[in-house]
Amino acid sequence: MRDLYAAALGHDVSATNLQRVLLRRGVLESTGRLRASGPTGGRPGALFGFRTRTLEVTDQFAVLRPPGPARASVA
Repeated sequence: MRDLYAAALGHDVSATNLQRVLLRRGVLESTGRLRASGPTGGRPGALFGFRTRTLEVTDQFAVLRPPGPARASVA
Protein backbone atom coordinates (compact mmCIF):
# COMPACT_ATOMS: atom_id res chain seq x y z
CA MET A 1 0.00 0.00 0.00
CA ARG A 2 2.89 2.33 0.78
CA ASP A 3 4.14 1.91 -2.80
CA LEU A 4 0.73 3.00 -4.14
CA TYR A 5 0.72 6.13 -1.99
CA ALA A 6 4.31 6.91 -2.99
CA ALA A 7 3.46 6.54 -6.70
CA ALA A 8 0.36 8.74 -6.39
CA LEU A 9 2.08 11.43 -4.32
CA GLY A 10 5.40 11.38 -6.18
CA HIS A 11 7.57 10.94 -3.08
CA ASP A 12 8.44 8.26 -0.53
CA VAL A 13 5.99 7.75 2.33
CA SER A 14 6.94 6.44 5.77
CA ALA A 15 5.18 3.13 6.43
CA THR A 16 4.82 3.92 10.14
CA ASN A 17 3.25 7.31 9.50
CA LEU A 18 0.96 5.93 6.81
CA GLN A 19 -0.28 3.17 9.12
CA ARG A 20 -0.86 5.63 11.97
CA VAL A 21 -2.80 8.06 9.75
CA LEU A 22 -4.98 5.34 8.22
CA LEU A 23 -5.74 3.77 11.62
CA ARG A 24 -6.59 7.17 13.15
CA ARG A 25 -8.97 7.94 10.29
CA GLY A 26 -10.70 4.58 10.62
CA VAL A 27 -9.67 3.37 7.15
CA LEU A 28 -7.81 0.30 8.49
CA GLU A 29 -8.53 -2.11 11.31
CA SER A 30 -6.37 -4.79 12.88
CA THR A 31 -7.19 -8.38 11.95
CA GLY A 32 -5.60 -9.63 15.16
CA ARG A 33 -3.32 -11.88 13.10
CA LEU A 34 0.42 -11.76 12.54
CA ARG A 35 2.41 -12.39 9.38
CA ALA A 36 4.92 -15.26 9.47
CA SER A 37 8.50 -14.29 10.26
CA GLY A 38 10.84 -14.03 7.31
CA PRO A 39 13.89 -16.23 6.67
CA THR A 40 16.09 -14.00 8.83
CA GLY A 41 13.69 -14.01 11.77
CA GLY A 42 12.60 -10.80 13.41
CA ARG A 43 9.30 -9.68 14.79
CA PRO A 44 6.32 -10.77 12.68
CA GLY A 45 4.27 -7.93 11.22
CA ALA A 46 0.69 -7.24 12.27
CA LEU A 47 -1.92 -7.68 9.54
CA PHE A 48 -4.56 -5.05 8.82
CA GLY A 49 -7.61 -4.87 6.58
CA PHE A 50 -9.82 -2.11 5.22
CA ARG A 51 -12.91 -1.32 7.32
CA THR A 52 -15.13 -1.01 4.22
CA ARG A 53 -14.92 -2.07 0.60
CA THR A 54 -15.92 1.38 -0.69
CA LEU A 55 -13.64 4.32 -1.42
CA GLU A 56 -14.03 7.12 1.12
CA VAL A 57 -12.39 10.53 1.35
CA THR A 58 -11.67 10.75 5.08
CA ASP A 59 -10.12 14.22 5.06
CA GLN A 60 -10.06 16.10 1.78
CA PHE A 61 -7.58 18.66 3.12
CA ALA A 62 -5.08 16.17 4.58
CA VAL A 63 -1.77 15.65 2.84
CA LEU A 64 1.19 13.43 3.40
CA ARG A 65 3.92 15.98 2.89
CA PRO A 66 7.30 15.07 1.40
CA PRO A 67 10.26 15.15 3.75
CA GLY A 68 12.01 18.47 3.89
CA PRO A 69 13.37 21.14 6.17
CA ALA A 70 11.27 21.87 9.24
CA ARG A 71 9.36 25.12 9.18
CA ALA A 72 10.76 27.87 11.34
CA SER A 73 8.48 28.72 14.22
CA VAL A 74 7.48 32.30 14.81
CA ALA A 75 8.39 33.48 18.32
